[in-house]
Amino acid sequence: MRWTRDGAQAMLDVRREYLNGSWVPIPATKEHPRRADDEYERAGTASLFMFCEPLAGWRQVRAGEHRTKVDWAIEMAALLNGRYATAGAVILVCDNLNTHTIGAFYEAFDAETARARVRRLEFRHTPDMAAGSTSRRTS
Repeated sequence: MRWTRDGAQAMLDVRREYLNGSWVPIPATKEHPRRADDEYERAGTASLFMFCEPLAGWRQVRAGEHRTKVDWAIEMAALLNGRYATAGAVILVCDNLNTHTIGAFYEAFDAETARARVRRLEFRHTPDMAAGSTSRRTS
């Protein structure tokens, strides 16, 4: 979630898998209900970047093929140059993914451009448990 003087903005980046059913369902009859097979074919993936500003009633979703550091930096730069062009600083509260880093801007842009964008951001990382991390379990 990002806090600016104008309100709060949340960001979510996820990867989605598309599936196709590989069998045509058999229609229902008087003797049998509709029958379908659980088998599926993989039909690709997409990475979604969703930005929303709940207090303003605004949201934006962009789909792409990848979810890398460079992709994240490009999406953030688009927000900084577009919706938040007049904001002096943007507080960025994000989880601890390896894509959400200052270095991502330097991988995506030349040093001068990257530094100008990074100077406008104040990073705030959520604690591991607050980010909904279920991959680390203690025994």
